[in-house]
Amino acid sequence: MSARVSIITQVVVVKAPTTIIDVVPYVLVFLVYGLMVQVVFALWKKFHEKSYNYFILSAILACLPSISFFFGNYAVLFLYFLFISFMGYLVYTALNFSQKKNGPRIIFRAFKMIFLVTNHATVLLQFCLIVFFVTGINRMLAILKLMSYSIYFAVLSREIVRNICIFMAKTTGYYSKEGIPGKKENSALCMICTLPFDQSSALEKVFSLKCGHSYHEDCIKGWALIGQNNCCYYCKEGIDNKVFTQDYWIKSEIFIKPMMNAMRSLIAFSIVVIGLVYLKLFVISTNTEE
Repeated sequence: MSARVSIITQVVVVKAPTTIIDVVPYVLVFLVYGLMVQVVFALWKKFHEKSYNYFILSAILACLPSISFFFGNYAVLFLYFLFISFMGYLVYTALNFSQKKNGPRIIFRAFKMIFLVTNHATVLLQFCLIVFFVTGINRMLAILKLMSYSIYFAVLSREIVRNICIFMAKTTGYYSKEGIPGKKENSALCMICTLPFDQSSALEKVFSLKCGHSYHEDCIKGWALIGQNNCCYYCKEGIDNKVFTQDYWIKSEIFIKPMMNAMRSLIAFSIVVIGLVYLKLFVISTNTEE
């Protein structure tokens, strides 16, 4: 009997390296989607800003838990729910601030602390990222994750406080033609929290605007700077934010604010693009099964 001859067949697939030309179509598709989303966002904001802002808030709220759940990062989910619980307490305080006179001050001080922590964390992590890149330390991915979490919570807190300020202003009658009902002008009271100045802490400064209305410094700074309102809380006369003492938290907020506004739009944009991609993949898979 003749011996069997083993035949070994080896197939080698040679694939050309990826070049810029291969990436260009994907970039163009992403840009087209991005342009479409931005146009829709711009028109939406122009014709119905209220629903647009609610959508942005919903998108930001859903962003981190969706990504964390998808990748199984439950530690971040736990941190997220702790943060949301604290935000819920502040929202509850805002809903009942008419019964709790120092409610606005509690809210503004809490957000001031959140802003300081997130601002410091963002700047520090940016510095660490640069140092690790220069020195070649292989911890850049961890730093990027921490920085993204810090920026996310900073954006989320700013979005929540903006809606809280709008709600409190509408509740007090700030947006009504008659002004703020039930509040008579009194130079001995803070026109925001309505607490007498002599009952406040001796360390708490009193700030008077050009229109003559006086406030606790934390109350008016929270209203004007954190709440992003440029009018007197009582008489609606315009105020210049430059008149406030430029303490450290204000300076850090001025530096960080443009990046926070950009990230606000980017997060909402990313959620929409991811949704469109998943929808397209779902349609393709459905057509393939048929």
